[in-house]
Order: sequence, then C-alpha cells, then structure tokens
Amino acid sequence: MESTAVDPAIVLDALRVQYVSYLHLSMLALMVHDWLILLDREIEHVWRTQWGINKVLYIISRYGPFLDMPITIVTHIAPYGMIDYNTCNTLYKIATWNTFIGISISESILLLRTNAIYSRSKRVTIPLSVAYAVSAVAGIICTWLYLRNTVFGAPPSDLFSGCTLVRRDAIIFFDFLLLLVFELVVIILTVGRGFRDFHSGTSLLRVVYRDSVSFFLVLFGITLSAILILALAPPQFSGLMGASTRVMHSIICSRILLNLREAVTPNNTSTEVSTGLAFASSFGQRTTQPQHETIRLEVHHTWSGEES
Repeated sequence: MESTAVDPAIVLDALRVQYVSYLHLSMLALMVHDWLILLDREIEHVWRTQWGINKVLYIISRYGPFLDMPITIVTHIAPYGMIDYNTCNTLYKIATWNTFIGISISESILLLRTNAIYSRSKRVTIPLSVAYAVSAVAGIICTWLYLRNTVFGAPPSDLFSGCTLVRRDAIIFFDFLLLLVFELVVIILTVGRGFRDFHSGTSLLRVVYRDSVSFFLVLFGITLSAILILALAPPQFSGLMGASTRVMHSIICSRILLNLREAVTPNNTSTEVSTGLAFASSFGQRTTQPQHETIRLEVHHTWSGEES
C-alpha cells in the first residue's frame, strides 16, 4: 500500500496551531475556575447592591469572555473542513470585536480607579481620559483595518483543525502596543501615588496599592508577551496571546473591583478612608447598609445617580 509522506514543516505548523488551541482551552478553564471561587463574593458585593456604572462595567468585563471565548475556541478546534471560509470570517470578526470591546472596558475600570486614587484631580483625570480616548479610537481603526485584510483559506493538510488564516495584517501589533503604553502610564501613576499614601494606615489604600501594583504588572507582562510573540514568533503563534490578554484583563479587573468593594464593607472599613473609597462605592449602596459619614461619596453621586 502506497503511503503519502507529509512535509515535516507542515506537521510542525499543525502542532503549533494545536498548542494555541490548548492555551485557549486552558484560559477558558481558568476563567470558569476564577468565577466559581469568587461567586460568593460577587453575589455579596455586586449583585446585592444597587445599580451604578461600576456594577455595569463589572458585569460586562466579567461575563463578556463567556460569550467570545467559546467562539474563539470553535474557530481553533473545529474538525477539518467543518467550517467554511465565510463562517470562519464571521466568527473571527465577532470574537475579535468582542475581545477589543471587553479589553477596552477593563481598561476603563483601571482608568476610573486611577482617577479615584488621585481624588479626581483634573491634572490626572483629563490627560489620562484623553489618552484612553485616543488609544481607544486608534484601536478601533487598527482593528477595523486588521479585520478588513484578514483572509481565511484552505489548510495545507488535514492535520489542521479549525479556521486557517492565510493572510493577516501586521497592524494588529499596534493594538497591543497602544494597550501596553496605556498600562505603563497607569502603573507609573499608581506607583507614584502609592509612595506617598501607602503608609497612611487605612485598609482601603493598602488594598488599592497592593492590587494595583501586582495586578498591573501581570497585565503589563501579558501585553508585552503578546507584542513579543507577534514580532518574533512563527505566524502560527500569532493568536497565542489574544485569549490570554482578554481573559486576564477580565479576571484582574473584576478582582480589583471586588477587593475594593469588600474593603469598604462595615466589617472591613477603618474610621479613616481616603477618596479612593468613592470608586468602590459607585457600585451603589445596599438599602440595608448604613452610610458611613467618613466616606466621601462625590464620585458615587456622579456615577450612580443615587440619592443619599
């Protein structure tokens, strides 16, 4: 019986694509695991509070990946020939735009938190908001150009599963670069404020700066890894960090909001709390909880539109 030899290079490429699929599945498992272990805290500190802008941002940031991650996984693990090129293109566009929107919302949470620890100082709020808006608009343009020039085609062998990208635009590199620059600015601002305020002794400030520095460094490292992979790795690995960036932004920003909210509950709040607390309070207060006179609620009124 005559056997057909397979080019070792094609086998290697197929393995690389398979590794990307494994990473996407592992990120989905991590996302579900994180959601399950924090569900009791989420019910207590999010779902039982009144509606406010941060509650909306939390829900979108937290649950958005549950919509686009399955789509991403399907485009990578569907059996050979099961999905046609047009379907691949449609699913890929949906997943890509959902990922962009989700990460942008996660970044807006970081923006609001940074503004809060600076007491909404115009010297920080205005430049940082402008930087966020510029990066968001530029990101929309880059994503649109990237998807317009993305082409799916036939895989070189039946060893490949899912959708096969035969052409992609390198402009997606700038999406991650914009994200990296914005996160670097946020880290610098947070560390700068932290040096001044960390020893104030309040539980909230310690939560804010502990989470900020550690979480932002993780996000920065993931985004930097994505850029290095896009620039240096084989093309089959180009989608390696997209899911990781999406999921980790969701997990970390959700934890930031939960930790802040937990820090200002009556059992955890000290008698002196800084203006950063207003950020956590913008989830909305429970009707059964007493207000603390030492808490500043200017931002709470602005964001949630509630009456004291």
